[in-house]
Amino acid sequence: MVIVLLIPATLAIAVLVPGHELSITAGIVQAMQTVLDGVWHVAWLLPILAIAIWIDSIGEIAGWMMGTPIAMATAGRDGHLPETFTRSTGRGAAKPLLMAQAVVGSLICLLFVVEPTVSNLFWVLSAMLVQLYLLMYVMVFAAAWKLRRTRPEVPRPFRIPGGRIGIRLACGLGIGWERAQQV
Repeated sequence: MVIVLLIPATLAIAVLVPGHELSITAGIVQAMQTVLDGVWHVAWLLPILAIAIWIDSIGEIAGWMMGTPIAMATAGRDGHLPETFTRSTGRGAAKPLLMAQAVVGSLICLLFVVEPTVSNLFWVLSAMLVQLYLLMYVMVFAAAWKLRRTRPEVPRPFRIPGGRIGIRLACGLGIGWERAQQV
């Protein structure tokens, strides 16, 4: 799904905006400007679409920021984490996770002071985010492999066909692919 959705969009941006003008932080807006102004002659629409992208980004970041503590608090309440993670704010989020998130968020904000350009910082933060996502996927594949081996009797909504060979192949390929993406 990622390949089908993101590669054509990235290639379209690369085709529409000359390489020497392309900005890592504004590439989408640059491509929209090329199309809206040069092809459709509706340049007035660009600020509206840029604001829509900005609002979408804020919503996406809010989902990332609150989704993790709430999911961890739920896992803690269900007894899957140490007792430290079961303390909550009353709204369902785990206090220790929110505090850790506040500290990490503050440290990331300090990067804006020491990094010479916003583009460089954006690239660094994007690379860090990708590494975290890839690590999470490796952990998901490893957990699937372990759970299938240690608790094969548990009914699941989906089973990878092929028995032990199938799960080993699927998880091995997934972990190998994710590790190759990190390099």
